[in-house]
Amino acid sequence: MKLADFIGLYLKLPAEIIEPARKGHQLLEWEALHKFCGKCGASTINSPEEHFKLCSNNSCRQKYYPKIMPVIVVGIERGDEILMARGPSFPKGIYTTLAGFVEAGETLEEAAKREVKEETGIEIGNLEYVGSQSWQSPTQIIIGFRAQYESGNLVIDHNELEHAAFFHAESLPPTFPGENLTISQVIISSFYKRYLERKQNAQD
Repeated sequence: MKLADFIGLYLKLPAEIIEPARKGHQLLEWEALHKFCGKCGASTINSPEEHFKLCSNNSCRQKYYPKIMPVIVVGIERGDEILMARGPSFPKGIYTTLAGFVEAGETLEEAAKREVKEETGIEIGNLEYVGSQSWQSPTQIIIGFRAQYESGNLVIDHNELEHAAFFHAESLPPTFPGENLTISQVIISSFYKRYLERKQNAQD
């Protein structure tokens, strides 16, 4: 299922249902993928105490907790501009912030800097934590950052991105529908509101 399909599905749910739906989706996926022990091959059983599966082989008894895969998203600001990008599978004209998986041994900040460098060729700094979100895709948790552009020219990795550019706050491209549905939208909305505040303060 494509990203746009997930977001479109969740847009149809009442706000109070979205979080339970995400949790249920993740647990169902975990149930489906952990019917057997990856260590000895025996069947697994559900723990009555908490969310983990236990190998039924008494000589093994390996535990399997729901798998969580951290993903960073980062909004990169350059004055009154913010970097936005679109992937090859995005709906026409839709943009969002950069994102990527955290690799083994990385901190969240290291992952953000690496992903931005790999996908766009630029260096960033002054990362600030924005928030986190259990994602619609099973196993993923999204961690959002705001960062400042430091150096470099945009060199886009077209294996990952179709297009990326710095957009002025007054000419932002369309993003996925549903205000503040995603951490990326929260980041973009915060950037725009702070721009308006600076503009208003300059006029006072």
